[in-house]
Amino acid sequence: MTRHKQTWWSLTAAVGLIATSAAPARATIPAADDGAALLRSDNEARRLDASPHASVVRLLWQGSARVRGKLALAIPLWGAPARAGLFVHLLPLIELSNSEEFGSLLPAQYWRGRVALEGGWRTRLRLAGLPAVLALSLELMHESDHRTEFGGGCYPGANSEDVLYVDDVALRGQLTSSVGSWTFSGALAPRFHWLSCTRQDRDCNTAAAGGPGFEPGVSLIVSWQALPKRLPGLRPYTALELSWLVGNSYLLTERRLAWRLGAAYRGELVLWQLFFSLRGGNGLGLERGEERLRLGLGLAFSVW
Repeated sequence: MTRHKQTWWSLTAAVGLIATSAAPARATIPAADDGAALLRSDNEARRLDASPHASVVRLLWQGSARVRGKLALAIPLWGAPARAGLFVHLLPLIELSNSEEFGSLLPAQYWRGRVALEGGWRTRLRLAGLPAVLALSLELMHESDHRTEFGGGCYPGANSEDVLYVDDVALRGQLTSSVGSWTFSGALAPRFHWLSCTRQDRDCNTAAAGGPGFEPGVSLIVSWQALPKRLPGLRPYTALELSWLVGNSYLLTERRLAWRLGAAYRGELVLWQLFFSLRGGNGLGLERGEERLRLGLGLAFSVW
């Protein structure tokens, strides 16, 4: 599985250069234009999403010495993030975490690497007399989960616990609208999995090397966010996500509920978040086979 290691380290080195070159494409949107403000809120909702894949830089403390650290970016390849029309985004993600037994505040035992390419169309419309923004997109994604050198891995061998991976294509629809002084956003994303192996009782390394055939799978993700439309300084927000992956002989059945309650501050270029999180159901990465309730306190920011 040396190919995964080389791919992710190369991606990490390239992310900074790509993000720097893409930054000038961001546009300043007049606050007086309600339609433009909704486009900005649609982009903001993706950053406030309770999804573990949201494009933010995040530290999440989950009690004891358990800390998760994530670097995830939304790099615009075509179209500004808060503009109507065609858009294409590159979505790289790397997350480090520890098991409860690892006993270190520095997340270093497991790592989860993910890269996605999303392209779609965003448009303004009116829904029941209310202004709204609708975004429809197609996403291609690959994720692989590994142990680091500290976790007894980094060079996956024949043990199926050393690596799990997911490849899928998703159809995503997101609708953002304002009601009174609040902005609401909801998304629906069916995902179709192929060439994926997430069961610990399978030898995923052998399968990746051309072993037994894979079985296709399907999952569904529903998310929702709410925050005040116009409020200076810190703004309270809440976010909810439900996901369900139907398992088979290669895919583990996964069900998750994630909820956040926090405060967001939107600067000129950076969106800051401080939040309380609750997550129930399956874990992430190599811990996806563990089902438990997790409470956490997180700090996140994103350039938008």
